[in-house]
Amino acid sequence: MTGNIDVISFFRENYRIYDEKLLKEMDRIAQVRQTTRGEILLKQGEVPRYILFHLEGIERGYYIDDSGVEHTEGFSGMHSLPLMPATALDEPSSISVEVLKAGEILLLPTEKVLEMLPFYPALLQAYNRILQYSVKVHVEIKNALLQYDAKQRYLWFIKKFPGITEQVNHRYIASFLDMTPETLSRIRKMGGTAQMY
Repeated sequence: MTGNIDVISFFRENYRIYDEKLLKEMDRIAQVRQTTRGEILLKQGEVPRYILFHLEGIERGYYIDDSGVEHTEGFSGMHSLPLMPATALDEPSSISVEVLKAGEILLLPTEKVLEMLPFYPALLQAYNRILQYSVKVHVEIKNALLQYDAKQRYLWFIKKFPGITEQVNHRYIASFLDMTPETLSRIRKMGGTAQMY
């Protein structure tokens, strides 16, 4: 138990880890801390020192392209994925993670997890499941962005992220949906809340 979070239950229920020895070890190394709005939890290009798990609040992943343009890649809460890029744990991160609404995160030291992986098959299996699920999520997002028009993308978004449009800056949502803030504003004014067909 770390703070008010039952770490063992968290990983058992969300990541299907049932090895009791492993769960106790994860409980031992886990940290839980409060986040503040505007805080950068992970910087693009840095090797992550911690594996980050969303508990409360809202975070976004984003990257800056070679032209210096910022692109929002996703928001916390859509899926039970760590707040991390889908890359090897010891590689530089392809994204930054920013806190949009203060909350709470759970952290596991990356170095400790890498040390544990060879000794705990259940941890390696969970890691592989997370990577596979991450690919599935990214394919779903890419398909929505490619096959839907602007209004359909917005309707898909509010279904996947209920209530988030009232809590975060709309320019981040527009960036994620690959549209201008003006287009997003126009869709919202036109009452873009109808059900998708």
